[in-house]
Amino acid sequence: MANSDNVLRGGLTPKHVDVPELLKHIRFEATHPRIIRDNNTPGHIVVYKTPAPDFELSRISLQVGEQVTIHAHSVDIFIVLEGKVQVDNSAGFSRTVGESFIAFDNARLELRADKDTTVYKASVPKS
Repeated sequence: MANSDNVLRGGLTPKHVDVPELLKHIRFEATHPRIIRDNNTPGHIVVYKTPAPDFELSRISLQVGEQVTIHAHSVDIFIVLEGKVQVDNSAGFSRTVGESFIAFDNARLELRADKDTTVYKASVPKS
């Protein structure tokens, strides 16, 4: 979701919901989802380009023992959905299912799978 100065609450928190205003922005009709396909690039990283110019999603798939190098070009947010991964940077740490980590601009990370692993990365597309 791109940055916005406007917030329209939908009742997911106890904060005030302006129901008439909310209903102005909701359509109660069936739609067909626009499925974002991967880029079909061979290798460990699959990129899903989105219509938003400031967001892309990548899936990193590693089998046990495999590794991949990530060069961050923005603030990149990672979440482990399967397996366990070792992250080698200046500190070195590991993450497992449900855990996340962040890389800042110009960071270089080595990811190595301790188990078959799937990690998703949210980032700004490289320009």
